[in-house]
Amino acid sequence: MNISRNDPRVKAVQIADVLRDEILRGNYGTQGRLPSYKELGSRFGVAVQTIQNAMAILRKEGLTVSVHGRGVFVCADRPDEQALEDRDPLVEIGAIRDEMAVLSRRLDDLVARIHMDGV
Repeated sequence: MNISRNDPRVKAVQIADVLRDEILRGNYGTQGRLPSYKELGSRFGVAVQTIQNAMAILRKEGLTVSVHGRGVFVCADRPDEQALEDRDPLVEIGAIRDEMAVLSRRLDDLVARIHMDGV
């Protein structure tokens, strides 16, 4: 599944939504390993940093856990769909702040490109 350029959400959020759906459907099992960042980057056609941002969203939601040197795994005691809808507003605020940080970096990069190109 590809992400949409017409979608107003940042790519990391779109990817997190796809992976969340796959996790909740059981595509990776109860404690299964997700594909590597490189594999996911190829799948979605994005940079590894974008995948890292998507994974940070899932980790904050309690859906995944990262094991250094081994990969990212589905949490055994992950929340169900209702729990995600009822999640702590502070967690939601944290996710929104992360999205804003990503957008801020993108904006800074675009402004720098404009200044470099003399536009």
